[in-house]
Amino acid sequence: MPDRMSPSDRFNALSLVPPFVGISFLALIGLTLIALIPGMVTLGLLLFILPGQILIAAPTLLYYSLAALPGYLLARFLGSNLLGATVVAAVLAAAALLPHYRSQSQLEKLLATDITGPVPSSFQPRSFELPYPEQDNYWTNWRQPESHDPTPPPPCADLCQQLLFKGHIDHVIIRDHNARGARMISTETQKRGPDGSMQRMVEVTWLPRWRRFHLEHRESCPETLSLIAAEFVHEVVGGRCLIEDTVDQREADVLVSLSKPLDVQGADGQFRPDLNIAFANIESAPITITIAEQHDGNLVPAEIRTALHASNARVPFYFTTRRCGGGEIPNLCLAAATEPFANSRADPFEMINRRYGFPVVPGSKPARLSSAPTSENDRATVNAILRQDYGAGLIPTTQSKLVASFLSARLKNGQLNQDDIELIRLALKQHAFAASIETDKLPSDTYQALKPLLPDMFKRIAHSAKGQQEMVQSLNVMLEHYPAEDTNPYSSALCQDSKNARLRVCYQREFRTRTK
Repeated sequence: MPDRMSPSDRFNALSLVPPFVGISFLALIGLTLIALIPGMVTLGLLLFILPGQILIAAPTLLYYSLAALPGYLLARFLGSNLLGATVVAAVLAAAALLPHYRSQSQLEKLLATDITGPVPSSFQPRSFELPYPEQDNYWTNWRQPESHDPTPPPPCADLCQQLLFKGHIDHVIIRDHNARGARMISTETQKRGPDGSMQRMVEVTWLPRWRRFHLEHRESCPETLSLIAAEFVHEVVGGRCLIEDTVDQREADVLVSLSKPLDVQGADGQFRPDLNIAFANIESAPITITIAEQHDGNLVPAEIRTALHASNARVPFYFTTRRCGGGEIPNLCLAAATEPFANSRADPFEMINRRYGFPVVPGSKPARLSSAPTSENDRATVNAILRQDYGAGLIPTTQSKLVASFLSARLKNGQLNQDDIELIRLALKQHAFAASIETDKLPSDTYQALKPLLPDMFKRIAHSAKGQQEMVQSLNVMLEHYPAEDTNPYSSALCQDSKNARLRVCYQREFRTRTK
């Protein structure tokens, strides 16, 4: 046998992977697969601690073992330990560093287009175009017929109303996709069909429209599709009215637009965020807000900011655990260890305030979920609203909100006087008032003071006209706080009529009777 062997002889003579190396890899792969099973890391930590730590460490050891494997094989195949050690060191360094820099680079691309012009700006806009409000349900008046269209018109939400009432600008427009009164143009063209012959084709193009909002002073304000924010209720009741119409021309000094850079179109045509950036963790889909100004007939981007709350891989790269559910005892799942990358905000309120000086700030609650601030000074106004004759209609939504907010504040106060009792009686008799009021978890003195109004409450419940559900529901909640001996005299008379059998007070009375 010669003293020296060729590389091919050496490859045949030496096993590619010694048994202990193969066993180590199989053990790490098995532990990693076990660690990926939901709940196994949590169970290992809770019951034995050490097995849980081993499960957490196994993926990292497997990751770096696989990284070192090419250098190890080169050393065994070529017989050069120096070359193998060099390759191992280089690959391990790359494995430790590259996830960090790759995830960082991917996240930096999301912020690469951000720009900020000089502030405050010398440009003073008189009109804005805003994107469609995301929480439109909380700002839409469901009494209006168009609110029930498949694609209803946009409401004037928080930022829109603040620009008008606080910023005193001329108008705000929002792109309107509602089909009512939509305009279109048709174009005839000649196209070659499947059989090769020229065929007449008609292409239909829908013309864009915008919903325009502005303020006017009137004696009485019209009902609007937009619910009025709590802070502006008094102004609207006083005659500073929000007016809504539809226009065909896009007239705005400033365009505020919103985009989602990670949205991708699915097979169903819907756009959804793809948050799968390698080795990075994105808390929520990033949103880019652009403010563009009209200059000489051209839209010029003045400020672009991206809201991004994300973290990228640590150096060196390794696996750890993160909470992925559970109650008091958290459920832990394997995840790449990360460090904060960015927590940038893109707030249109802050951007407009800083750039143009308009006093706009995000509202605490949407219009549908908030009550108007009231005081004793509003009593005369509330009284006047309730005493008007509305025929077969309802009190306008904004005036109803002022009345409901005032009554709710008095009920929660717990110190009702005779004027309060008479005002609540007037609200019960005014069938045009149909808004909900606060009737649950009131002071016990309030329920006691309202006992004389029990006959009026049952009469109002019997008046089951369209649009009265909110008021009736409020009274049903209130009546649950009275014992049966107080309500039976009135419920028995009401529930004798078969048409009232489906009323809540009636089937509750029947249930109590059957369970005795």
